Amino acid sequence: LRCLEKEPSARFPDCGALRSALEEVLAAPGASARPRPWGAVLGALGVVALAAGAGIALPGASPGSSPGSSPGSSTGSPPASPPPSQLASRAPTQPSSGPDPRFADDLARCRALVAAGAHREARALMQQLADQGSLEACYSFANACREGRGGPRELETSVRYYRRAAEAGHHQAENKLGFAYYSGGGIERDLVQAARWYRRAAEGGNPDGMFNLGVVLAKGAGVAQDVGEAVEWYRRAAELGSSASMHNLAVLYWDGKRELLVDRPRAIEWHRRAAAAGHPGSMLVLGELYASGREGFVADRAQALSWYRRGAEQGEPRCISRLGEAYEQGLGVPVDLPRARAIYQRAAERGDARAMLALGHMCREGRGGPADPARAVQHYRAAMRAGEEAAGYFYAIALAQGLGVTRDRARALELLRSLAARGHPRSMVSLGVLLREGPPAERAEARQWLEQALRSGSESALRKAKELLAELDASGG
Repeated sequence: LRCLEKEPSARFPDCGALRSALEEVLAAPGASARPRPWGAVLGALGVVALAAGAGIALPGASPGSSPGSSPGSSTGSPPASPPPSQLASRAPTQPSSGPDPRFADDLARCRALVAAGAHREARALMQQLADQGSLEACYSFANACREGRGGPRELETSVRYYRRAAEAGHHQAENKLGFAYYSGGGIERDLVQAARWYRRAAEGGNPDGMFNLGVVLAKGAGVAQDVGEAVEWYRRAAELGSSASMHNLAVLYWDGKRELLVDRPRAIEWHRRAAAAGHPGSMLVLGELYASGREGFVADRAQALSWYRRGAEQGEPRCISRLGEAYEQGLGVPVDLPRARAIYQRAAERGDARAMLALGHMCREGRGGPADPARAVQHYRAAMRAGEEAAGYFYAIALAQGLGVTRDRARALELLRSLAARGHPRSMVSLGVLLREGPPAERAEARQWLEQALRSGSESALRKAKELLAELDASGG
């Protein structure tokens, strides 16, 4: 397993901002906790990216975001929310960490405005209360500015108000300020400052801060790498319900890292706990384990599909893609090509490169719907941009044949040469096919690629390369 290096907001999209708002309207003030073949799938499930928080946090409720909403949450429910600030008067001042019941009515009004969808009015009232010293309003207004709710997205303003709340001891704001430094959102990127604020949040008991501190310690980002301390912070956050911390513990034990020894049984146990707590990445891992029968699991397609479905319900694109494969290939369910094609479309729209490639094949071949070579090319190109190397091969073939795109032999050769140079056997053979009818220089190059295909170890490439070399020999090429 390797670390995912993605923008956190793309991890597990699940309408988190709306969900957070609804949770915060209903919640009373108080504490709350906050993928391809087997080896490649597990390799894609690396350490979850940093959490930072999202959505308009309603003053007086439990601000935060659910896992997989926009960046910010390491648990299945929002982290704890400090009480309103204490002021000597309602005159503008710096926020204070103590409670002040004189803000209670206005904070309740903010909650009502958000519940009614009056986000602009809520944002204005939040700012007014923040400037008068309400710590919760200060934090909530920063969230509104960061998310662009009730007004324009203002990252620099959000950082300014996060800082005010953080400096007054608001632990969620400390975590958000840490993420601003980590991501460079509204402020110059500074990993040392990010780690500093994460530590303050973590030491204050904030599970998101604990999770994020664990991430930077495991990576050595802004601090000296210390996997042992990272594990301890992950454990503390996991005890508070952080499913992302459970998942990251599983990742660390799966591969082992520095002083942490590989411990697959312990990794699987943490994946089970994370999946039970709602982490879709761990749901995917369990689905793959049941599908493959690896690591002591008894192969069980029904169990695999159950975990894929649970992950898909949370919007995990790789789980959605696996469901598409099940319906395309009849893996535990009857073959249903139209359904498979529709499911692949859902996964592709969420950025899954494997689904984009599969969708390209179905559109090219007319399976599960009408043949559409032009749409197939679009999916292949999207898969290429998403990092699916095989898609480049099929796009090159489409260019060579002029299928769904204007024929461009030069571009096709360029793509195939690039893939072949990286060891792609089918590209070596296809170069042999395209170049063997050309001038002597191209025929010589064709022979070189075909001979390389013979050494590639691919049985299918070996057979085809032998046939083409025999034809070249017979023609004197």
